[in-house]
Amino acid sequence: ILVLLCVVLYSNTILNHYSLDDELVTYRNKRIEQGLKAIPAIWTTFYSEGKLMYEYRPVVKTAFAIEYQFFGQNPHVSHFINLLLYVITVLLLFKLLLKLFSSYSPLLAFATVFLFIIHPVHTEAVSWISGRTDSLVTMFFFAAFYFYIVYREENTTKFLIISLIF
Repeated sequence: ILVLLCVVLYSNTILNHYSLDDELVTYRNKRIEQGLKAIPAIWTTFYSEGKLMYEYRPVVKTAFAIEYQFFGQNPHVSHFINLLLYVITVLLLFKLLLKLFSSYSPLLAFATVFLFIIHPVHTEAVSWISGRTDSLVTMFFFAAFYFYIVYREENTTKFLIISLIF
């Protein structure tokens, strides 16, 4: 139901093209257009290069380079990937909340995630290709938090390491 809700609310974005912010980091970006060969340079340069040089976001920029390597310059694939990342984020949140609220009804986790999905603040992260940063940060946070809780419950170092990696 949660995945279906994500698809119903956000699948219309797949038909979108590039927006203004996308030009700063993805669309016609010479570094991204190098594909996999650009990854070492991505980890030593700014997020946005050109007239405006700012921030350091190598993970998201690496994701754009990998995407370009396999699909070229295609905004529809980029929007689909954003939707896919959002769905993964939603499922991680649901799993995390089930663990956090295990003594409560699973409907509490479901209702919370339902509200998370329909809240309009997430529109930018899903609709704009350059908003992928927000989805990745949120997805990695939920995964790190989940594996930290597993570590605390089981006291197994491997879950702490997985949490730290995320």
